[in-house]
Amino acid sequence: MIALAAKNRMNTCYYAPKDDDYHRKLWRDFYPEEELNRLADLNRASNECFVDFHYCIAPGLSAKYSDDKEFETLVKKTKQVYDAGIKNFGLLFDDINLELEYEEDRAIYGETVNAHIDWINRYESALAEIDRDIKLTVCPTVYCGKGDEYYIAKLGQNIGPAVSIFWTGRDVCSRDLTSPEAFYFHEHTRHKILYWDNYPVNDAEMYNEMHIGPIKGRDKDLYLYSEGLIANCMEYVECTKIPLITIADYLWDPENYDPDPSWEKAIEQVVGKENAAAFTVIGDHMLFSYLRDDNSKRMIRVLNSAAFDIKWGRPEAAYEKVAAYVAKMDECVNFLKSGAPICLELGKWAEKFYALRDLVAKLLELTANPSQENKEEFLRLIDVYESKPGVLARFHFKQELSSVMDMMSF
Repeated sequence: MIALAAKNRMNTCYYAPKDDDYHRKLWRDFYPEEELNRLADLNRASNECFVDFHYCIAPGLSAKYSDDKEFETLVKKTKQVYDAGIKNFGLLFDDINLELEYEEDRAIYGETVNAHIDWINRYESALAEIDRDIKLTVCPTVYCGKGDEYYIAKLGQNIGPAVSIFWTGRDVCSRDLTSPEAFYFHEHTRHKILYWDNYPVNDAEMYNEMHIGPIKGRDKDLYLYSEGLIANCMEYVECTKIPLITIADYLWDPENYDPDPSWEKAIEQVVGKENAAAFTVIGDHMLFSYLRDDNSKRMIRVLNSAAFDIKWGRPEAAYEKVAAYVAKMDECVNFLKSGAPICLELGKWAEKFYALRDLVAKLLELTANPSQENKEEFLRLIDVYESKPGVLARFHFKQELSSVMDMMSF
């Protein structure tokens, strides 16, 4: 992934996986030698690709901020990672309780933001003693909103100007990232935003969606008002590559970025030119995300055109159009069953696509023979399709296809 990012002119990687216990749950414990060597290898791979590697540590779940030994432990752990060759660090306080847990902390700090300001400033000083070239990034507990909220405004105004601050935008998953919002954040925190952009990640309630579409909704001049943008990837490595390449295109030349051509070129890069057309058939059905509402544009154009032909007494033309689309779906099915790395990740989405293929093929039969038996089988196949969990095609798919079917009563 780092090599792919570098090939597409990205330059930064943040390491902050919650399933690395030594990063979060066991933040006090030193890495065992084997795990530390893996981190060092990852850092070396980044260096070879001219990618800045940032190691992040997240003590907020259990740290007692008023205990100096806790802070000393944090510094010692950092030194272990630094000695493995890593030169950039992140201190993360995201996804924790906004209220102080320990009575001693409440007595000294009063409120959480004061504890975080103290630790951030002390940590920045400790890092400078280790190496003055170390870059520090922090993720606040309040990491989305307008940018003038009490916690983030106070934090930003009371930590060093060289510290980068992660921010996800107006929402945890923001449909738009705009220059006025970035300017507003800077006005209240005295820091430029470093966007932690939660796309294409598809965790939590989004787990049935495959976020494979291009990045959208990011202002063309956002680079003038923000420090940068870090894309939060999915656990699906091969599928993530497609949107990640479009994000690289946007970041490299935001003024001229065009999502759809970028997406098509990204597909070619990931699956190869020889498979791009076949993959695009299923890719067209996986464009839905919080960034966009449109989906299945190519198929809907075919179906709408076929319905129009039927309405005006041209059933043969409708049949030819749907038959041509079914042939493309068959090519896609063959690719999905080829065992290519990206196909192995698609799992439930591929299974749903197979059901979609059967459904559209039955629609083809209906154009030739709109019998009651075929109509009933068509409705049954819609129910089979909708029973499968992966998000594919349109949400109101039954209504859409049923209306097409109703037109076939000629």
